Amino acid sequence: MIVKPKRESEAIEAGTEVRSARRDADGDLLHWAARQRDDDKKRDAIVTRHSIAARKVGNGHRSRFQFGNFCLGCPLGVSTSVWIEPSLLRDFAAEGTDAHRLCTYSDGSVERFASDILVSYKSEVAKERLTTELYLWALNADFKFGRVFGRYLPKQNAERETPKLIVGDSNTNLQSVASERLLLYGIDFAAGYSVGLFLDQRANRQFVRRAAPKSLLNCFAYTCSFSVAAASVGATTVNIDLSKKSLVRGRENFALNSLPTTDHRFVPDDVFEVLPQLIRRGGKFDVIILDPPTFSRSWRRKVFQVERDFESLLVLALELAERDGHILISTNCMKLNEHALEVMARFCLRSTRRAGTFHREPPLPDFPLGNAARSIWLKLR
Repeated sequence: MIVKPKRESEAIEAGTEVRSARRDADGDLLHWAARQRDDDKKRDAIVTRHSIAARKVGNGHRSRFQFGNFCLGCPLGVSTSVWIEPSLLRDFAAEGTDAHRLCTYSDGSVERFASDILVSYKSEVAKERLTTELYLWALNADFKFGRVFGRYLPKQNAERETPKLIVGDSNTNLQSVASERLLLYGIDFAAGYSVGLFLDQRANRQFVRRAAPKSLLNCFAYTCSFSVAAASVGATTVNIDLSKKSLVRGRENFALNSLPTTDHRFVPDDVFEVLPQLIRRGGKFDVIILDPPTFSRSWRRKVFQVERDFESLLVLALELAERDGHILISTNCMKLNEHALEVMARFCLRSTRRAGTFHREPPLPDFPLGNAARSIWLKLR
């Protein structure tokens, strides 16, 4: 919980270093900077400093922030941080969601998982900026949060690291639970680069719930969030992922929602090994989820590259889809947009002599256009 000191002098007397904001010739507010410590006194000092910055913005000084679609005088040549409108927090609360994006920036993002915050950044400058802006935005939105974690965004996947605690008690449990439309998902900041839930797939998970399938095939299932959504409306599921640990977390997500796993399979194997087996057995599914990583390598040293192998994956999925089934085609690969996915899907339809139509879910209100996973739904007929 953020506690604001009664007087600014209290924070200064406690040894807080409050650096005055630098301005350019036009009076633009360029930079807020503060050292961050884990103890409560330092956190109070940070909040005090941001209160001063917030008052300066209120007194007519221009800021480089953008709240939703409203820009507070962004200076020319400075990249804008896009923060969600504070009113959107009420909408999320009303639907039972406390896992969503707070800010999108060219060099990072800020995301919420219940009371925890994850700041993702490409540089130390971006980390400092986003962390500082978080406190100012929280003051403006009257938003309370607890711990803050930082996650470096490397250029190479091999350089990915577990998020590090920036603000908060290092002795507390690094696991928590977040909710999405009243469904619960386990979050673990110590489990690896990804914390357990991909926020940009929220609309697609809701689509699964609306479709109410009898059966769902979840390829590259990770922690089985799509399967939890399907099981909540009565579906049976098959979950495939190379990582046994991820599937264990998937089972835990079922348990969090009091969903039995007796009618669900969790297969720790290569998708390209399992799908042909399902085809030979005559397996059919109402919904199939294809949201593969951009690159992966199985323990058999087989390499998956989404640009090269997505078509082969979709051809296999089409063999398993019911006549009126749905297939989610989704990727985070920047080289593939929705149009490219549709072109690929049309080619696969022709090659398998299937027919279908395409549908896209409306954009998420907390993700600026082009910043979420590229996704289309293929409805077969």
